[in-house]
Amino acid sequence: MNTVNEHQTATAEFAERVRGNQQRLRSDLKPYYDFIVCGSGSSGSVVARRLAENPDVAVLLIEAGGSDEVPSVMEANQWPLNLGSERDWDFFAKEARDTAWSYASVLKLYRRIEDWHGTPDPDYRGSGGPVFVQPAPDPNPIAPAMVEGERAGEMLRDSHRI
Repeated sequence: MNTVNEHQTATAEFAERVRGNQQRLRSDLKPYYDFIVCGSGSSGSVVARRLAENPDVAVLLIEAGGSDEVPSVMEANQWPLNLGSERDWDFFAKEARDTAWSYASVLKLYRRIEDWHGTPDPDYRGSGGPVFVQPAPDPNPIAPAMVEGERAGEMLRDSHRI
């Protein structure tokens, strides 16, 4: 029982540090920026970091999402709860008909930012990039089935769009 209380205390302390950090960051906003990066996911964060390495430019990274202080964000095993929720904006390159943002065209960029620590797969995985990525150490057995199900569903959806 004590472990539960310790976890709750640690979670509350973490949330308070996040709130304080966000308040401090808001107070540092500038009146103009050379670059504005929209979306602080793994790719947006890396893009913003690389731009910010140049001390002569001002970079603003913005995220339109809501608070991350919910189980579906803070607990990795809860990520499926985000699918189809208000956190899932459901943006796809095919809808915009923009070939520059297709999976194939951005895969090379993702490989450059990734530092994969798993079974080598040079067709899909990068090494030496700034984002550390590794396979789940003890994945739920349902996870691979979910990924495969989504892959099959995407192929089916693609076949109906042609």
